[in-house]
Amino acid sequence: MPEEEVERLTKEADLYTMKQHWKVPSIPPVMFSFWQPWLKGYSGEDIYHWMGMYYARWWIDHDVKKAMGY
Repeated sequence: MPEEEVERLTKEADLYTMKQHWKVPSIPPVMFSFWQPWLKGYSGEDIYHWMGMYYARWWIDHDVKKAMGY
């Protein structure tokens, strides 16, 4: 088979594949956040970046912690 014919058929097959390609998105991962009730200033938000700016806004409610027996 001549090289030009192979190239033409390859391009044709590639175009067909691109037109027939379907993307099926996967289910997003399930994520859970657990924290103690005495940790205040945190509401379960996802934290992927630099943690320092978040730590500065959290505090421990010692009265709640003590009332729960810790």
